[in-house]
Amino acid sequence: MLFQNIFVIFTMIALSIFSSIGNGETISQVNVTSSSICYEMVYPPDDNPIWSQGLDMNLDMVQLCADVVAYKLRWSTTLDSDWYVTGINDINPILYPEYGLRRMWSYFQTHYHTCVICKSNKHKINSNDTKC
Repeated sequence: MLFQNIFVIFTMIALSIFSSIGNGETISQVNVTSSSICYEMVYPPDDNPIWSQGLDMNLDMVQLCADVVAYKLRWSTTLDSDWYVTGINDINPILYPEYGLRRMWSYFQTHYHTCVICKSNKHKINSNDTKC
């Protein structure tokens, strides 16, 4: 079980790196040697509507000062979702006309969630109005 969890986390981090390479960057522009600290955390519902703001990939940095590499949602006391990898398989298939397309992390507001988050010196956004 431990090996399986380590393999899943490694795969999610690798997918995250490759997805950023596929967004128009070349391999030389992606800093894969920067040291990141990644860990898994369980969060309670945070009642913050920021998570429902469309498909913005910077919400995790604004809210948590970290990259949410992957996450799963707790639908009930005994049922967790499969893992969602941010930017890979996390578009909510349910279209809410008042919100438009959203990421599955929009449920962070109302559901317990488990996240693999990574903190590093590389920032996703260049803004002075974050708490990071």
